[in-house]
Amino acid sequence: MTKRNSFLFILLICGHIATAQYNYPSTEAVDSSDTYFGVTYKDPYRWLENLKDSNVVTWFQRQKDFADNSMKNMEGVDSLLSQLQTYMEAKTWRRDPVYKSANCYYYSKWDPGKLSDNLYNTTEHFIFDTWNIHPGMRYSCSAFQISPDGKYFFAAFDKNGEEYPFIKVYDIANKIWLNDSIPHCEAGSINWTSNSKGFFYKYTIGDRNAPNASENDVINYHALFTSFSTDKTIMDDKSRNLVEKKISNTYQAWIYTNNSLKRIYCQPNMGFNFYGNLYYINNSELLSASKKWSMLYTGQDSVVDIKETSNGYYFISAKGSGFKSLRYTSYNNPDFAHAKIIFTEDSIWQLENMDETKSYLLVNYSKYGFIYKTVFIDKNTGKEINVSAIKDFDRYSITTMGTQTDECIFYKLSVNKPRRGFLFNIANNKLSNDDFWAPHGQTFIKVAMIL
Repeated sequence: MTKRNSFLFILLICGHIATAQYNYPSTEAVDSSDTYFGVTYKDPYRWLENLKDSNVVTWFQRQKDFADNSMKNMEGVDSLLSQLQTYMEAKTWRRDPVYKSANCYYYSKWDPGKLSDNLYNTTEHFIFDTWNIHPGMRYSCSAFQISPDGKYFFAAFDKNGEEYPFIKVYDIANKIWLNDSIPHCEAGSINWTSNSKGFFYKYTIGDRNAPNASENDVINYHALFTSFSTDKTIMDDKSRNLVEKKISNTYQAWIYTNNSLKRIYCQPNMGFNFYGNLYYINNSELLSASKKWSMLYTGQDSVVDIKETSNGYYFISAKGSGFKSLRYTSYNNPDFAHAKIIFTEDSIWQLENMDETKSYLLVNYSKYGFIYKTVFIDKNTGKEINVSAIKDFDRYSITTMGTQTDECIFYKLSVNKPRRGFLFNIANNKLSNDDFWAPHGQTFIKVAMIL
């Protein structure tokens, strides 16, 4: 359990208090709603999203005062806070893998007594500390990706959970930050182009704190060694509607590479629990004034997750008899509607997601939400391979380190012990038991409160 997760755990404990014994501060309900596909959904508490409203600030203060007064009447609070203080002062640290290049690993490291993330490579060369990017300002790293040629990486830094971080670019060989700096982006939208000459990202041109902030999003392309003021817009509302008409402001457009070296993908209407249409262009068309987007699949194909290989597409589909299935279709002549079914889930084993390394796809299942199994598929042959190194484990997670290696970090999970990290080489079917990826000095908190 990380220090951040421990606070979330405490909040959940406090939130489990029986509501009948408290007189909570009232919350005003207003007349606010949205209509999608002819169905109207009421949202009476939307006004709380506007953090600039003095009424919202007052509401938060009342909630805080109520929580503080309630905590004063609970037995065991002082003991809990004492344990938390001990935990925060404990000399604990760990390495979390980020990426493996041809000659070294990149990982973040939590140092003793600090909450910031520090990025290192294998020789313990310190690259950056999220709390020292700007003097006196504390950031978290919300996105990190090394360029396909391995010469640069971008990192997105978020301040105080604002959700609109700025991007910086690092020259790996010369160990310096470039002058490239881009404000007000969305971390999950940043993708390198296959030639490593730049990347595209989602940018907010309006009021980032407004409830309708996403209505002002555009997707820009940034060329390395240039000012972001010269970045080229590759999709806005006008060009988006040329691909596919926008359903509503709730559905956002996304453009991404999905680790492809040949194609760029676009989902014009992406929303929660909505299977939208997906289009693609060739990489060479990215900066073209007239892009010819071709449809790859429709929403009726119910694609949950997808990975591209040199020969075709593997994807998880929710289409059919109520159970998800892993399917395959060719790259040059894709037919998602009639794709080959590789295998399906059942009432016990649930298909969760896919991940990938240089040579393999990892298809992950879960049972009862905490027991796991992984099917490994060779990208070149399409055949399932036998990985006996982890066959005796059923509670674990696997963290991949990019598509330039077949090494992963295998975490053995336990309900009452710290997780253990092992270097896992899929190609060699080898699990290395060393301390490099293991947590050091990790402790747990016992919670004993009378509510």
